[in-house]
Amino acid sequence: MACSASVLKVSFLLGARFLLDSGVEIARSLGVSEAVIALTLFAVGSSQTGLIQPFAVDPRVLQADIPLSVVTMGILFVPALFTRRIDRWQGLLTIIGYILCLLFIIGVR
Repeated sequence: MACSASVLKVSFLLGARFLLDSGVEIARSLGVSEAVIALTLFAVGSSQTGLIQPFAVDPRVLQADIPLSVVTMGILFVPALFTRRIDRWQGLLTIIGYILCLLFIIGVR
């Protein structure tokens, strides 16, 4: 179980980093100043420290849900890796694929 907890922690940190980097890029592309971006990230980051607590994870999440979600999103984003952009049809396909993945996960339980 220690290995599973380590995988979950690494996944959480990588996801947080991706979310942070993506948010900064979106803000920059919209013309938001660096000062506003920095202050917003500081405010959000400092308010989240109380939310980080140890929690129990259902083993099914580590065995099925996370791998299925990662594989689904990997398959749906392959075209974007080569073209460096996501067209509308790719975005729609990604949303539909993610919804189907969630419905599958909910239906399995």
